[in-house]
Amino acid sequence: MEVGVEEAKNLCQMCGSPGEGDKGLLRCSLCKSTYYCSRECQQQNWNDHKPACQMIQYDRTLKKEREAREKKETEEAAERARIDATKPKYDDFEIEHELGRGNYSKIYRVTKKDKSDPNSYALK
Repeated sequence: MEVGVEEAKNLCQMCGSPGEGDKGLLRCSLCKSTYYCSRECQQQNWNDHKPACQMIQYDRTLKKEREAREKKETEEAAERARIDATKPKYDDFEIEHELGRGNYSKIYRVTKKDKSDPNSYALK
């Protein structure tokens, strides 16, 4: 007879008992996914449980790292979008004349086409 996940939470992984008294079952403090009726059962089962416990911890670490990376990427994308929305576009400028050349580009003196800003800018 197979025991489902929910039923396994109600039984000791080592001996299959439902726990001692009113305390219920103890849980592995590392992986938090395996239950025991007593410290003795947990110690007896440690050699069998250790590989699975380490794998569960590793999976949780990877998941946290992935979530942190995704959150950072989302925040960076939002920041780039915010900056891009406030950046002037090249189409907004009119070239007055070439000022010179850089190593790989030309430098121009430009002004805004709509004349809302009387200043001139150098555009590379």
